[in-house]
Amino acid sequence: MDASTIVTVLSVAVVVGTLVAEPPMTVAYTIEELDDRRTIPVERSSESPTKQEREIAADQSVGELTREPRARPAIEVADRPLDELAFDDIELREYESAPGLDFAVAE
Repeated sequence: MDASTIVTVLSVAVVVGTLVAEPPMTVAYTIEELDDRRTIPVERSSESPTKQEREIAADQSVGELTREPRARPAIEVADRPLDELAFDDIELREYESAPGLDFAVAE
């Protein structure tokens, strides 16, 4: 890497553990047991895309993997001590889900 290359290093947390589904709908999970926690560095570079990256991008529909930002939903939490909160005490309001992204991963 030469002196003109600027790289920003971020990190992504990886957590390994046992998850338990929360009732009643089992769409939220709690970490019951934490086995391991580590970070993986993520690098962003100011270098231009490679020829291969440009070719891959050219094969995709414009906007295929992008979304317009939506208004943030409101989260209402019951006025209770944190250790007494239950699933039904938290409500998401004014949430507008986006349609799924449809794309091929491999051929």
